[in-house]
Amino acid sequence: MVLINSIDRDVSTDHVIKWLLKYNVKFKRFNNIIEIKKIEYVDNTFIVEFGDGRKLDFNEIKAYWYRRGNYSDIWEVPKSENSEFNKTYLAYAQGENKSFGDFFIHHLKENIPCIGDSSSCTNVNKNIVLLTAGKCGLNIPEFIITTQSDTVKIFLQKHKKVITKPIHSSFIFGSDDYWLPTYTEEVNENILKNMPQSFKPTLFQSYIEKKIEIRTFYLEGSFYSMAIFSQNDSQTQTDFRVYNDDKPNRTVPFKLPEQIEINLHKLMKELRFESGSIDLIYSTDNKFYFLEVNPIGQFGMVSYPCNYNLEEKIAASLVKKYNA
Repeated sequence: MVLINSIDRDVSTDHVIKWLLKYNVKFKRFNNIIEIKKIEYVDNTFIVEFGDGRKLDFNEIKAYWYRRGNYSDIWEVPKSENSEFNKTYLAYAQGENKSFGDFFIHHLKENIPCIGDSSSCTNVNKNIVLLTAGKCGLNIPEFIITTQSDTVKIFLQKHKKVITKPIHSSFIFGSDDYWLPTYTEEVNENILKNMPQSFKPTLFQSYIEKKIEIRTFYLEGSFYSMAIFSQNDSQTQTDFRVYNDDKPNRTVPFKLPEQIEINLHKLMKELRFESGSIDLIYSTDNKFYFLEVNPIGQFGMVSYPCNYNLEEKIAASLVKKYNA
């Protein structure tokens, strides 16, 4: 069977599963992870029993696709009346859980043909990736991480135009009534004047004047790219995710130069990512700049406008692994 790790209401997972059904391939889908009732590692294999009665025998898994979600703690941590003991034991139990969970994923990754895994795909350090991309021959924007506004001032004087964005991931807060995400924002002299002298470690990056943005979906050595004409709209110039629903950016299929694909493939192999959504910029001085890669990024936004049928291609890869 094919094991799929995803989350509730992930439409991309639904569409890939439709292709698996067409190919008549057996699969099991787990959204996040439900209560684990029993887990054993015996005779070099795992057997897991879940709270809803389903069982998972690793000997039956022929292919694995990690789409989204994560594994929760293996067991609940009992509490005593001693709060200090509870704190110490919680740290111990979390360490045990993490170590066992890492081993669980390692065994899966080493013994079963995979597209993604919950360990490497959910612990991406964007700045390490950026530096690795530079070592793989890709152009990258210059960046600093600082706690001092004086350092930002010098950086701004050097580059004239600077942006800031989260070091790790975007902050998102909302409810049924509102939605408060963070985006990439420009830092100008006016903002600099209102900055405190010291603040939490913050990422600042040189702004690259762009002709177009490029979103590329990578799947096991193949590239499916889309050009986004975000520069033509002031609302989306700095961050195309600030969508203009009234006048959406024009998007078209795009072919990256061969050398850029070679360098990106080298990067993905270095990171051990079988798939991922890659963001690049084609600058006004005719250079390609790598920005980031998200191994669990959305690919529907590339698949449908460009008619790439990525859902079928992912399913076909899983079927090939299943039949190997």
